[in-house]
Amino acid sequence: MKIGLLSQRISLGRIIFQCFLKPCATGSNSAIAFFWARLLIFCLLSGLLGGLISGLFSATANAQSPQNPQNQQDQQDPINNESTENLYLEAIQSISEGRKEDAGNQLNRLIAKEPQHAGALLDLALIQCELGNAIEAERLFQIIETRFQPPPAILEVINLRRQVGCAKAKRQKRGGLSLSRGYDENVNQGSSNPSFTFGGRDNQVELQLAPEFLPRADNYSIFSADYSQELTENGGIGFAQFSARENDQLRRFNNVVLFLGFEQAFRYRKWAGRTTGTVGFFGLGGQFYQRQGQAQLQVTPPLTLPENWQLNLSGGVSNTQFLTQPDFNATTFDLRTQLNYATPQTQVQASITFSFDRANADRPGGDRKGWMGQLRLHNQITSELSGEVNLNYQTWLGQSAYSPNVIDQTRDQQTSTLRTSLQYALNPRQSLQLEFRRILNRDNISIFQYSNQQLQFTYHWRY
Repeated sequence: MKIGLLSQRISLGRIIFQCFLKPCATGSNSAIAFFWARLLIFCLLSGLLGGLISGLFSATANAQSPQNPQNQQDQQDPINNESTENLYLEAIQSISEGRKEDAGNQLNRLIAKEPQHAGALLDLALIQCELGNAIEAERLFQIIETRFQPPPAILEVINLRRQVGCAKAKRQKRGGLSLSRGYDENVNQGSSNPSFTFGGRDNQVELQLAPEFLPRADNYSIFSADYSQELTENGGIGFAQFSARENDQLRRFNNVVLFLGFEQAFRYRKWAGRTTGTVGFFGLGGQFYQRQGQAQLQVTPPLTLPENWQLNLSGGVSNTQFLTQPDFNATTFDLRTQLNYATPQTQVQASITFSFDRANADRPGGDRKGWMGQLRLHNQITSELSGEVNLNYQTWLGQSAYSPNVIDQTRDQQTSTLRTSLQYALNPRQSLQLEFRRILNRDNISIFQYSNQQLQFTYHWRY
Protein backbone atom coordinates (compact mmCIF):
# COMPACT_ATOMS: atom_id res chain seq x y z
CA MET A 1 0.00 0.00 0.00
CA LYS A 2 1.01 2.82 -1.33
CA ILE A 3 0.97 6.24 0.40
CA GLY A 4 1.15 9.81 -1.31
CA LEU A 5 3.94 11.81 0.73
CA LEU A 6 4.62 15.54 0.37
CA SER A 7 7.66 16.28 2.55
CA GLN A 8 10.01 19.23 2.06
CA ARG A 9 13.73 18.71 2.57
CA ILE A 10 15.89 21.71 3.46
CA SER A 11 19.45 21.92 2.08
CA LEU A 12 22.26 23.23 4.28
CA GLY A 13 22.62 26.28 2.10
CA ARG A 14 18.99 27.27 2.72
CA ILE A 15 19.33 26.78 6.47
CA ILE A 16 22.41 29.03 6.55
CA PHE A 17 20.66 31.87 4.77
CA GLN A 18 17.56 31.45 6.97
CA CYS A 19 19.75 31.94 10.06
CA PHE A 20 20.87 35.47 9.20
CA LEU A 21 18.45 36.78 6.58
CA LYS A 22 15.07 38.34 7.29
CA PRO A 23 12.45 36.26 5.45
CA CYS A 24 10.24 37.99 2.93
CA ALA A 25 6.57 38.62 3.77
CA THR A 26 3.80 36.53 2.34
CA GLY A 27 0.38 37.62 1.23
CA SER A 28 -1.62 34.48 0.65
CA ASN A 29 -5.33 35.30 0.54
CA SER A 30 -5.41 36.14 -3.16
CA ALA A 31 -3.19 33.18 -3.98
CA ILE A 32 -5.53 30.82 -2.13
CA ALA A 33 -8.53 32.24 -3.94
CA PHE A 34 -6.73 31.80 -7.24
CA PHE A 35 -5.87 28.19 -6.36
CA TRP A 36 -9.47 27.27 -5.47
CA ALA A 37 -10.73 28.95 -8.63
CA ARG A 38 -8.30 26.94 -10.70
CA LEU A 39 -9.26 23.83 -8.75
CA LEU A 40 -12.94 24.37 -9.61
CA ILE A 41 -12.14 24.97 -13.29
CA PHE A 42 -9.98 21.84 -13.38
CA CYS A 43 -12.75 19.73 -11.81
CA LEU A 44 -15.24 21.01 -14.40
CA LEU A 45 -12.83 20.31 -17.25
CA SER A 46 -12.13 16.82 -15.85
CA GLY A 47 -15.86 16.12 -15.66
CA LEU A 48 -16.43 17.36 -19.21
CA LEU A 49 -13.48 15.33 -20.50
CA GLY A 50 -14.65 12.24 -18.61
CA GLY A 51 -18.17 12.64 -19.97
CA LEU A 52 -16.84 13.08 -23.49
CA ILE A 53 -14.68 9.96 -23.23
CA SER A 54 -17.54 7.97 -21.71
CA GLY A 55 -19.92 9.21 -24.40
CA LEU A 56 -17.57 8.27 -27.19
CA PHE A 57 -17.11 4.73 -25.91
CA SER A 58 -20.81 4.36 -25.13
CA ALA A 59 -21.71 5.57 -28.62
CA THR A 60 -19.34 3.03 -30.12
CA ALA A 61 -20.84 0.24 -28.00
CA ASN A 62 -24.39 1.28 -28.86
CA ALA A 63 -23.58 1.37 -32.55
CA GLN A 64 -22.27 -2.18 -32.39
CA SER A 65 -25.24 -3.63 -30.46
CA PRO A 66 -28.97 -2.75 -30.80
CA GLN A 67 -30.77 -1.27 -27.81
CA ASN A 68 -32.99 -3.54 -25.77
CA PRO A 69 -36.36 -1.96 -24.86
CA GLN A 70 -35.91 -2.98 -21.22
CA ASN A 71 -32.44 -1.41 -21.16
CA GLN A 72 -33.89 1.82 -22.56
CA GLN A 73 -36.46 1.86 -19.75
CA ASP A 74 -33.75 1.29 -17.12
CA GLN A 75 -31.70 4.14 -18.56
CA GLN A 76 -34.67 6.50 -18.36
CA ASP A 77 -35.09 5.89 -14.61
CA PRO A 78 -31.87 4.33 -13.28
CA ILE A 79 -32.72 4.83 -9.58
CA ASN A 80 -36.16 3.22 -9.53
CA ASN A 81 -35.20 0.57 -12.08
CA GLU A 82 -31.98 -0.53 -10.41
CA SER A 83 -31.40 -3.95 -11.99
CA THR A 84 -30.78 -7.04 -9.90
CA GLU A 85 -27.76 -7.79 -12.06
CA ASN A 86 -26.14 -4.47 -11.15
CA LEU A 87 -26.96 -4.95 -7.47
CA TYR A 88 -25.38 -8.38 -7.50
CA LEU A 89 -22.24 -7.11 -9.25
CA GLU A 90 -21.96 -4.27 -6.73
CA ALA A 91 -22.32 -6.74 -3.86
CA ILE A 92 -19.59 -8.98 -5.29
CA GLN A 93 -17.37 -5.90 -5.68
CA SER A 94 -18.01 -4.94 -2.05
CA ILE A 95 -17.12 -8.46 -0.91
CA SER A 96 -13.85 -8.36 -2.87
CA GLU A 97 -12.98 -5.01 -1.24
CA GLY A 98 -13.70 -6.34 2.27
CA ARG A 99 -16.79 -4.15 2.77
CA LYS A 100 -18.98 -6.87 4.29
CA GLU A 101 -21.59 -4.49 5.74
CA ASP A 102 -22.08 -2.75 2.38
CA ALA A 103 -22.29 -6.13 0.66
CA GLY A 104 -24.94 -7.29 3.14
CA ASN A 105 -27.07 -4.19 2.53
CA GLN A 106 -26.81 -4.60 -1.26
CA LEU A 107 -27.75 -8.29 -1.09
CA ASN A 108 -30.74 -7.51 1.14
CA ARG A 109 -31.98 -4.96 -1.41
CA LEU A 110 -31.49 -7.51 -4.19
CA ILE A 111 -33.43 -10.23 -2.31
CA ALA A 112 -36.26 -7.76 -1.64
CA LYS A 113 -36.54 -7.24 -5.41
CA GLU A 114 -35.96 -10.90 -6.35
CA PRO A 115 -36.63 -13.36 -3.48
CA GLN A 116 -35.74 -16.36 -5.68
CA HIS A 117 -32.13 -15.23 -6.24
CA ALA A 118 -30.36 -18.28 -4.79
CA GLY A 119 -26.85 -16.87 -5.29
CA ALA A 120 -27.65 -13.73 -3.32
CA LEU A 121 -29.18 -15.75 -0.47
CA LEU A 122 -26.10 -17.97 -0.25
CA ASP A 123 -23.68 -15.02 -0.33
CA LEU A 124 -25.71 -13.22 2.34
CA ALA A 125 -25.74 -16.32 4.54
CA LEU A 126 -21.94 -16.66 4.25
CA ILE A 127 -21.43 -12.97 5.07
CA GLN A 128 -23.67 -13.25 8.14
CA CYS A 129 -21.67 -16.28 9.21
CA GLU A 130 -18.36 -14.38 8.83
CA LEU A 131 -19.81 -11.52 10.89
CA GLY A 132 -20.61 -13.98 13.68
CA ASN A 133 -24.41 -13.85 13.23
CA ALA A 134 -24.95 -17.62 13.50
CA ILE A 135 -28.75 -17.52 13.98
CA GLU A 136 -29.36 -15.37 10.89
CA ALA A 137 -26.91 -17.44 8.83
CA GLU A 138 -28.68 -20.69 9.80
CA ARG A 139 -32.08 -19.19 8.92
CA LEU A 140 -30.79 -18.34 5.43
CA PHE A 141 -29.19 -21.78 5.02
CA GLN A 142 -32.57 -23.41 5.79
CA ILE A 143 -34.37 -21.16 3.28
CA ILE A 144 -31.89 -22.23 0.58
CA GLU A 145 -32.33 -25.92 1.44
CA THR A 146 -36.15 -25.81 1.52
CA ARG A 147 -36.92 -23.29 -1.23
CA PHE A 148 -34.43 -24.60 -3.79
CA GLN A 149 -32.82 -27.89 -4.64
CA PRO A 150 -29.12 -27.06 -4.17
CA PRO A 151 -26.62 -29.27 -6.00
CA PRO A 152 -24.27 -31.41 -3.88
CA ALA A 153 -21.44 -28.88 -4.14
CA ILE A 154 -23.57 -26.11 -2.58
CA LEU A 155 -24.82 -28.45 0.16
CA GLU A 156 -21.21 -29.32 0.92
CA VAL A 157 -20.37 -25.61 1.33
CA ILE A 158 -23.32 -25.12 3.71
CA ASN A 159 -22.48 -28.19 5.79
CA LEU A 160 -18.83 -27.17 5.99
CA ARG A 161 -19.78 -23.75 7.34
CA ARG A 162 -22.03 -25.42 9.92
CA GLN A 163 -19.18 -27.65 11.05
CA VAL A 164 -16.66 -24.81 11.27
CA GLY A 165 -19.12 -22.51 13.02
CA CYS A 166 -19.99 -18.86 12.54
CA ALA A 167 -17.41 -17.15 14.69
CA LYS A 168 -16.21 -13.83 13.35
CA ALA A 169 -13.59 -14.29 10.65
CA LYS A 170 -10.10 -13.23 11.62
CA ARG A 171 -9.27 -9.83 10.22
CA GLN A 172 -6.55 -9.86 7.60
CA LYS A 173 -3.06 -8.80 8.58
CA ARG A 174 -0.16 -8.06 6.27
CA GLY A 175 3.36 -6.87 6.82
CA GLY A 176 6.91 -6.89 5.61
CA LEU A 177 10.52 -6.21 6.50
CA SER A 178 13.27 -4.89 4.24
CA LEU A 179 17.04 -4.54 4.55
CA SER A 180 18.90 -2.30 2.11
CA ARG A 181 22.51 -1.43 1.37
CA GLY A 182 23.35 1.41 -0.98
CA TYR A 183 25.63 4.16 -2.23
CA ASP A 184 24.53 7.83 -2.29
CA GLU A 185 26.54 10.27 -4.40
CA ASN A 186 25.14 13.40 -2.69
CA VAL A 187 23.92 12.65 0.83
CA ASN A 188 23.72 16.31 1.91
CA GLN A 189 22.16 17.68 -1.33
CA GLY A 190 25.32 19.73 -1.81
CA SER A 191 25.29 22.48 -4.42
CA SER A 192 26.46 21.65 -7.95
CA ASN A 193 27.95 25.16 -8.25
CA PRO A 194 30.93 25.83 -5.92
CA SER A 195 30.47 29.63 -6.04
CA PHE A 196 27.52 31.83 -5.17
CA THR A 197 26.74 35.52 -5.71
CA PHE A 198 24.41 37.32 -3.33
CA GLY A 199 23.46 40.87 -2.41
CA GLY A 200 21.47 43.66 -4.02
CA ARG A 201 22.11 45.02 -7.48
CA ASP A 202 24.59 47.61 -6.22
CA ASN A 203 26.26 45.44 -3.61
CA GLN A 204 26.91 41.94 -4.95
CA VAL A 205 29.47 39.64 -3.40
CA GLU A 206 30.73 36.35 -4.81
CA LEU A 207 31.68 33.63 -2.35
CA GLN A 208 33.16 30.16 -2.65
CA LEU A 209 31.17 27.53 -0.78
CA ALA A 210 32.96 25.58 1.93
CA PRO A 211 33.59 21.89 1.15
CA GLU A 212 30.87 20.79 3.56
CA PHE A 213 28.24 22.48 1.34
CA LEU A 214 29.40 20.68 -1.79
CA PRO A 215 28.25 17.13 -2.66
CA ARG A 216 29.43 14.52 -0.19
CA ALA A 217 29.11 10.80 -0.96
CA ASP A 218 28.67 7.92 1.45
CA ASN A 219 27.46 4.33 1.77
CA TYR A 220 24.33 3.68 3.82
CA SER A 221 22.08 0.99 5.28
CA ILE A 222 18.28 1.07 5.61
CA PHE A 223 15.92 -0.97 7.73
CA SER A 224 12.21 -0.61 6.95
CA ALA A 225 9.00 -2.30 8.05
CA ASP A 226 5.31 -1.99 7.24
CA TYR A 227 2.16 -3.47 8.76
CA SER A 228 -1.54 -3.26 7.93
CA GLN A 229 -4.68 -4.77 9.48
CA GLU A 230 -8.43 -4.65 8.94
CA LEU A 231 -9.95 -2.60 11.73
CA THR A 232 -13.64 -2.61 10.76
CA GLU A 233 -16.11 -4.99 9.14
CA ASN A 234 -16.58 -2.56 6.28
CA GLY A 235 -13.11 -2.37 4.76
CA GLY A 236 -11.39 0.03 7.16
CA ILE A 237 -7.63 -0.62 7.25
CA GLY A 238 -5.04 0.74 9.66
CA PHE A 239 -1.41 0.78 8.64
CA ALA A 240 2.04 1.75 9.87
CA GLN A 241 5.30 2.33 7.99
CA PHE A 242 8.76 2.71 9.52
CA SER A 243 12.15 3.42 7.98
CA ALA A 244 15.58 4.11 9.48
CA ARG A 245 18.65 5.06 7.44
CA GLU A 246 22.20 5.15 8.78
CA ASN A 247 25.15 6.50 6.81
CA ASP A 248 28.62 5.01 7.28
CA GLN A 249 30.35 8.40 7.79
CA LEU A 250 27.89 11.30 7.55
CA ARG A 251 25.96 10.41 10.70
CA ARG A 252 24.33 13.83 11.09
CA PHE A 253 22.23 13.02 8.01
CA ASN A 254 20.87 9.78 9.48
CA ASN A 255 17.07 9.84 9.40
CA VAL A 256 14.10 7.99 10.88
CA VAL A 257 10.55 8.11 9.46
CA LEU A 258 7.30 6.80 10.98
CA PHE A 259 3.86 6.99 9.35
CA LEU A 260 0.54 5.92 10.86
CA GLY A 261 -2.69 5.95 8.89
CA PHE A 262 -6.23 4.75 8.28
CA GLU A 263 -7.84 3.95 4.93
CA GLN A 264 -11.53 3.41 4.18
CA ALA A 265 -12.98 2.19 0.88
CA PHE A 266 -16.52 3.20 -0.05
CA ARG A 267 -18.95 3.18 -2.95
CA TYR A 268 -21.64 5.71 -3.79
CA ARG A 269 -23.92 4.32 -6.49
CA LYS A 270 -21.47 3.53 -9.29
CA TRP A 271 -18.67 5.70 -7.96
CA ALA A 272 -15.89 3.83 -6.12
CA GLY A 273 -13.81 5.78 -3.64
CA ARG A 274 -11.22 5.68 -0.92
CA THR A 275 -10.37 8.08 1.92
CA THR A 276 -6.99 8.10 3.64
CA GLY A 277 -5.64 9.95 6.64
CA THR A 278 -2.01 9.80 7.80
CA VAL A 279 0.29 11.37 10.37
CA GLY A 280 4.06 11.31 9.94
CA PHE A 281 7.08 11.93 12.15
CA PHE A 282 10.62 12.56 10.90
CA GLY A 283 13.93 12.53 12.73
CA LEU A 284 17.20 13.91 11.33
CA GLY A 285 20.60 13.51 12.91
CA GLY A 286 19.13 12.16 16.13
CA GLN A 287 16.66 15.04 16.59
CA PHE A 288 12.91 15.31 16.09
CA TYR A 289 12.86 17.32 12.86
CA GLN A 290 9.41 17.36 11.24
CA ARG A 291 5.81 16.21 11.64
CA GLN A 292 3.11 16.00 9.01
CA GLY A 293 -0.63 15.33 8.72
CA GLN A 294 -2.37 14.46 5.46
CA ALA A 295 -5.93 13.74 4.29
CA GLN A 296 -6.82 12.46 0.82
CA LEU A 297 -9.96 11.54 -1.11
CA GLN A 298 -9.78 9.40 -4.27
CA VAL A 299 -12.72 8.53 -6.51
CA THR A 300 -13.13 6.38 -9.61
CA PRO A 301 -15.90 7.75 -11.86
CA PRO A 302 -18.12 5.20 -13.68
CA LEU A 303 -16.72 5.87 -17.15
CA THR A 304 -17.07 3.39 -20.02
CA LEU A 305 -13.39 2.91 -20.83
CA PRO A 306 -11.65 0.15 -22.80
CA GLU A 307 -10.87 -3.07 -20.98
CA ASN A 308 -8.06 -2.84 -18.39
CA TRP A 309 -8.19 0.98 -18.23
CA GLN A 310 -9.23 3.05 -15.21
CA LEU A 311 -9.33 6.79 -14.42
CA ASN A 312 -8.94 8.06 -10.84
CA LEU A 313 -9.39 11.59 -9.49
CA SER A 314 -8.04 12.63 -6.11
CA GLY A 315 -7.59 15.67 -3.93
CA GLY A 316 -5.67 16.14 -0.74
CA VAL A 317 -4.39 18.55 1.88
CA SER A 318 -1.30 18.19 4.06
CA ASN A 319 0.22 20.24 6.84
CA THR A 320 3.96 20.15 7.48
CA GLN A 321 5.66 21.52 10.59
CA PHE A 322 9.43 21.86 11.01
CA LEU A 323 10.40 21.67 14.66
CA THR A 324 13.76 23.44 14.24
CA GLN A 325 12.78 25.77 11.36
CA PRO A 326 9.19 26.94 12.04
CA ASP A 327 9.35 29.61 9.31
CA PHE A 328 9.19 26.76 6.78
CA ASN A 329 5.85 25.40 8.08
CA ALA A 330 3.37 25.04 5.23
CA THR A 331 -0.02 23.70 4.14
CA THR A 332 -0.20 22.05 0.71
CA PHE A 333 -3.30 21.49 -1.44
CA ASP A 334 -3.20 18.94 -4.29
CA LEU A 335 -5.44 17.91 -7.16
CA ARG A 336 -4.49 14.80 -9.12
CA THR A 337 -5.69 12.89 -12.17
CA GLN A 338 -4.35 9.36 -12.76
CA LEU A 339 -4.88 7.00 -15.68
CA ASN A 340 -4.15 3.30 -15.10
CA TYR A 341 -3.70 0.35 -17.43
CA ALA A 342 -3.32 -3.09 -15.85
CA THR A 343 -3.01 -6.67 -17.06
CA PRO A 344 -1.50 -9.65 -15.21
CA GLN A 345 1.82 -8.94 -16.96
CA THR A 346 1.96 -5.17 -17.45
CA GLN A 347 0.91 -2.14 -15.43
CA VAL A 348 1.12 1.48 -16.59
CA GLN A 349 0.28 4.58 -14.53
CA ALA A 350 0.34 8.17 -15.76
CA SER A 351 -0.66 11.07 -13.56
CA ILE A 352 -0.55 14.84 -13.33
CA THR A 353 -0.83 16.80 -10.07
CA PHE A 354 -1.44 20.50 -9.51
CA SER A 355 -0.32 21.88 -6.14
CA PHE A 356 -0.51 25.06 -4.11
CA ASP A 357 1.85 25.33 -1.13
CA ARG A 358 0.80 27.99 1.38
CA ALA A 359 3.47 29.27 3.75
CA ASN A 360 2.14 29.38 7.32
CA ALA A 361 4.82 31.85 8.44
CA ASP A 362 7.52 34.09 6.92
CA ARG A 363 9.03 31.45 4.66
CA PRO A 364 11.60 32.79 2.16
CA GLY A 365 9.83 33.21 -1.18
CA GLY A 366 6.37 33.09 0.37
CA ASP A 367 3.71 30.83 -1.12
CA ARG A 368 4.49 28.70 -4.14
CA LYS A 369 2.61 26.76 -6.79
CA GLY A 370 3.59 23.98 -9.13
CA TRP A 371 2.70 20.77 -10.88
CA MET A 372 4.09 17.26 -11.13
CA GLY A 373 3.92 14.65 -13.89
CA GLN A 374 4.58 10.96 -13.22
CA LEU A 375 4.88 7.90 -15.43
CA ARG A 376 5.31 4.36 -14.06
CA LEU A 377 5.87 1.22 -16.14
CA HIS A 378 5.96 -2.25 -14.56
CA ASN A 379 6.43 -5.49 -16.48
CA GLN A 380 6.57 -9.13 -15.38
CA ILE A 381 9.51 -10.32 -17.48
CA THR A 382 9.44 -13.94 -16.28
CA SER A 383 7.59 -15.74 -13.50
CA GLU A 384 10.33 -14.68 -11.03
CA LEU A 385 11.78 -11.52 -12.58
CA SER A 386 10.02 -8.15 -12.94
CA GLY A 387 11.22 -4.70 -13.97
CA GLU A 388 10.01 -1.18 -13.30
CA VAL A 389 10.75 2.32 -14.63
CA ASN A 390 9.53 5.54 -12.96
CA LEU A 391 9.82 9.04 -14.43
CA ASN A 392 8.95 12.08 -12.32
CA TYR A 393 9.06 15.79 -13.20
CA GLN A 394 8.11 18.44 -10.64
CA THR A 395 8.11 22.26 -10.70
CA TRP A 396 7.73 24.86 -7.96
CA LEU A 397 7.47 28.63 -8.56
CA GLY A 398 7.77 31.03 -5.64
CA GLN A 399 5.52 34.01 -5.06
CA SER A 400 8.15 36.69 -4.40
CA ALA A 401 11.86 37.37 -4.06
CA TYR A 402 13.54 34.70 -1.96
CA SER A 403 15.15 37.26 0.35
CA PRO A 404 14.98 40.94 -0.73
CA ASN A 405 18.33 42.79 -1.06
CA VAL A 406 20.24 39.55 -0.57
CA ILE A 407 18.65 37.07 -3.00
CA ASP A 408 16.37 39.16 -5.18
CA GLN A 409 15.36 36.25 -7.42
CA THR A 410 11.97 34.56 -7.26
CA ARG A 411 12.78 30.91 -6.87
CA ASP A 412 11.99 28.65 -9.85
CA GLN A 413 12.69 24.98 -9.12
CA GLN A 414 12.47 22.06 -11.58
CA THR A 415 13.29 18.53 -10.41
CA SER A 416 13.56 15.45 -12.62
CA THR A 417 13.83 11.95 -11.16
CA LEU A 418 14.49 8.66 -12.94
CA ARG A 419 14.14 5.40 -11.06
CA THR A 420 14.68 1.92 -12.48
CA SER A 421 14.59 -1.40 -10.65
CA LEU A 422 14.74 -5.16 -11.15
CA GLN A 423 13.09 -7.49 -8.64
CA TYR A 424 13.67 -11.25 -8.40
CA ALA A 425 11.27 -13.41 -6.39
CA LEU A 426 13.05 -16.12 -4.40
CA ASN A 427 9.67 -17.51 -3.27
CA PRO A 428 6.19 -16.07 -2.61
CA ARG A 429 7.44 -14.32 0.56
CA GLN A 430 11.01 -13.27 -0.25
CA SER A 431 12.55 -11.20 -3.05
CA LEU A 432 15.70 -9.30 -4.01
CA GLN A 433 15.69 -5.86 -5.62
CA LEU A 434 18.34 -3.80 -7.41
CA GLU A 435 17.45 -0.12 -7.82
CA PHE A 436 19.09 2.87 -9.52
CA ARG A 437 17.93 6.46 -8.97
CA ARG A 438 19.02 9.64 -10.76
CA ILE A 439 17.93 13.10 -9.51
CA LEU A 440 18.55 16.43 -11.26
CA ASN A 441 17.39 19.58 -9.48
CA ARG A 442 17.59 22.67 -11.71
CA ASP A 443 17.13 25.92 -9.80
CA ASN A 444 17.57 29.54 -10.85
CA ILE A 445 19.24 30.18 -7.45
CA SER A 446 22.54 28.41 -7.95
CA ILE A 447 23.14 27.42 -4.34
CA PHE A 448 20.05 25.16 -4.50
CA GLN A 449 21.08 23.34 -7.69
CA TYR A 450 22.14 19.77 -7.10
CA SER A 451 22.28 16.37 -8.75
CA ASN A 452 22.45 12.92 -7.26
CA GLN A 453 22.76 9.24 -8.14
CA GLN A 454 21.95 6.32 -5.89
CA LEU A 455 22.42 2.58 -6.25
CA GLN A 456 20.64 0.31 -3.77
CA PHE A 457 20.30 -3.43 -3.17
CA THR A 458 17.35 -4.62 -1.03
CA TYR A 459 16.12 -7.85 0.50
CA HIS A 460 12.31 -7.99 1.06
CA TRP A 461 10.40 -10.41 3.28
CA ARG A 462 6.56 -10.43 3.38
CA TYR A 463 4.35 -12.08 5.99
